[in-house]
Amino acid sequence: MESISARSKRALGAGAIIAAGVTMIVGGASAAVAAPLPQGIDAPLGMCTPDGGFPWINGSTPEQPQVHDTGVNTYVGGDLTVTGSAEAEGLLVVAGDMHIDRSFIVGIAIGSDIRPAPGETQLQVGGDVTAADGAVLHVGDLAQEGGEVRIGGSAADGIIKNGSAALRTGLTAPVAVDPYGDFGTRIQGWSSTLGTQPANGTVSVNGGGWVEMELRGNGVDELQVFDVTAAQLASANAIYFRGIHPYAPIVVNVTGQAVSMKANTYDYNDMRAPFGIAMTSQGDGDIAASVLWNLQDATTATIGGSTQIPGSFLAPRADVEAIANTNGRMYVGGNLLASGAGNELHSYPWSGTCRVVVDPDPGTDTDTDADANGGGTDAGANGGGTDAGANGGGTDAGTDGDADVNGITGTDPGAGSGTGASADAGANGSGSGAGGPLATTGGQAPLWLLGGGAAVVLAGIALVIVARARRAAE
Repeated sequence: MESISARSKRALGAGAIIAAGVTMIVGGASAAVAAPLPQGIDAPLGMCTPDGGFPWINGSTPEQPQVHDTGVNTYVGGDLTVTGSAEAEGLLVVAGDMHIDRSFIVGIAIGSDIRPAPGETQLQVGGDVTAADGAVLHVGDLAQEGGEVRIGGSAADGIIKNGSAALRTGLTAPVAVDPYGDFGTRIQGWSSTLGTQPANGTVSVNGGGWVEMELRGNGVDELQVFDVTAAQLASANAIYFRGIHPYAPIVVNVTGQAVSMKANTYDYNDMRAPFGIAMTSQGDGDIAASVLWNLQDATTATIGGSTQIPGSFLAPRADVEAIANTNGRMYVGGNLLASGAGNELHSYPWSGTCRVVVDPDPGTDTDTDADANGGGTDAGANGGGTDAGANGGGTDAGTDGDADVNGITGTDPGAGSGTGASADAGANGSGSGAGGPLATTGGQAPLWLLGGGAAVVLAGIALVIVARARRAAE
């Protein structure tokens, strides 16, 4: 397939409603990058797949990436009740009340280490925060960073520890959860749209006492879609993804109002046979970031088992009980009961939402580069050439030299006065950038949410990646 590259640092943004930014400093081996989604079904969940791959749980060899992500990792449209869980990594937004029966960690502890930056907002609750006797809500303080807390109602003194970051109560719900007040409505539209995508993979379930479900893809670097019934999912003891182009985005559309999962073994292209994915090996983070479980019809869902489930969960109309460890976004329209003994909601964005690849080497590059769905040549740093960019045309004369996203035209003077003259529309639009010492090429960053036929911008994304590993082009 066609490759995408960019020179040095690339800043990408569309500050429409939600400003969600990511900074990533990457070390270690490079990883394949998931293909962009078909136009019209994307909703930003945080960040794109970085050069170097996503971190795995508690890994140390080779060196892990350090990721700061301000996207919402867990959203609860109703109330959140914690009876057994240990933590919810990343930004947690609860529209209703939050109650903990045991001490609970928000933001970051160990886990994937994908988290908001120190002092940034890590917990937003529209209602009240309550705790059982002796239970403490730790918000970023165990990492000696602390995270801002915004509460619409009240919280008893002493139950929240968030370091030296701001702790604000009595804000009222609209203020406390801003700008996510209509997040629940938007994920309903997005889930419905994902559910209309035609399946291009096959599903097979064997019989017997140990039930194995195989989700076999077509091996192409494109969105992989599987249609699974709630009955099939409930029966499976093991779930195997096979025939998947490495880290292509996957959507599992689950039909049925009562969804239950019990599988304790998950594998991907037989990489972790026979024991399955444990989230402790290099590449496991990339697998988790590629999968999305779309519980489009569910009104109740139990995410069971005693293992690490790879992937994000989208359940916009359901009350959900989380028992197993999850590795991805958790978007729940109703109430969320976190009941698994010591289970954790690990933070991973879904990589299918956007595509940006950065080549940090500012040296001479005379490669022929088709970029995303376009064609042309790119002369690299301080050079000239033509580049169709990402699905559009325009001019971009240097680093950060385009303020245009999805057809919104703007001008960004960039930095310096160099003239790298690649033709680059930024992300699906056209505009001009007035220069900087480094030439850039555009990557896709789809930022439109479609629901009920209307396109809505869900989030703006700012992405800065500093890396030393060059992506191995697929």
